[in-house]
Amino acid sequence: MIWRLYSLLLASEIRENLADASADFEASSLDTQLVWLNAVKQHYGPGTEFLDVTHSPGIAAWFALHRMAPIETQVVYGPPGPFNPRTDVVGAHTFMRYVPFIEAPGYVYVF
Repeated sequence: MIWRLYSLLLASEIRENLADASADFEASSLDTQLVWLNAVKQHYGPGTEFLDVTHSPGIAAWFALHRMAPIETQVVYGPPGPFNPRTDVVGAHTFMRYVPFIEAPGYVYVF
């Protein structure tokens, strides 16, 4: 739920900035909102069926040959010193990082 709210907020801000820059931009249409929401999800979240486009062959090759992988970690929050169950809290976090994609060939489409 937090990801969906964050995506909607970010997409809304992008639309507003573009609407200020261009009088022809229809920032309120549902289609426009869905496009921007998917664009935000493509680059900052779980991804979409959208195809990324770039002018850089190096960037295209890098993304074709890498994938995002979750990294699980635990962190102890509390005052300095040895672990104390009365004052310390253990937090479990999942981060994402890119790793080489070796399970199948990568593809770069050139237009």
